[in-house]
Amino acid sequence: MATEQRDIASFFEQEAQFGRTRRSAAVVFLTALAMGSQSLATYYALGADRVEVSNALTVEFAYQFGEPILLWVALTGVLYLLGRVFTSRIRIGRLFKLLGWGFVPMIATGLLGAVGRYIVFSDVDVPDNVQVGVLGSEREAYAAMSAEVAGDPVLVGTVVVGSLFVLVSGYLWTVALEYSSNLDQRRAGLVTVVPVVAYVAFTILRVL
Repeated sequence: MATEQRDIASFFEQEAQFGRTRRSAAVVFLTALAMGSQSLATYYALGADRVEVSNALTVEFAYQFGEPILLWVALTGVLYLLGRVFTSRIRIGRLFKLLGWGFVPMIATGLLGAVGRYIVFSDVDVPDNVQVGVLGSEREAYAAMSAEVAGDPVLVGTVVVGSLFVLVSGYLWTVALEYSSNLDQRRAGLVTVVPVVAYVAFTILRVL
């Protein structure tokens, strides 16, 4: 474990000095694809009826794809502001770059979510009264279907396990903050735990 921690610290130290933002951006992009795969899994799980809510699932894909990107930006701002409580020395550009690498474990989060959704939505029927092509009607139908599977043990289980990978991301974000400021790892962890716990709680509550 100590060796792995040293390797991670060494990696972030190198990236802090010589890394390029486009590399961490590629990681976030892959995470966005993994998160978006959840709506794709739902689409294929519905079988022939999927065309009746295809527009709603397209919107859902856009939301899920955009979530990691928005989280990357929001996390940078939140950690910068919270970190300033303890220190005035935080390089926000470096922080933004290093935080991107912390999304690697969340690729597994998205893929696990896709597996869970495929399983639970395979037994769900699209409501009969949906107006195909009317986004509002399709969104209402999809909301009703989502309410039907809310609390399903398989869905909740995959989300909970997926959230464990978010906690791993939280550790990487702590290291990212440490190497973007003069905070030690303990204080960086105190700062990072706030948005990480909030995000995990929000993720789990969505499926209950």
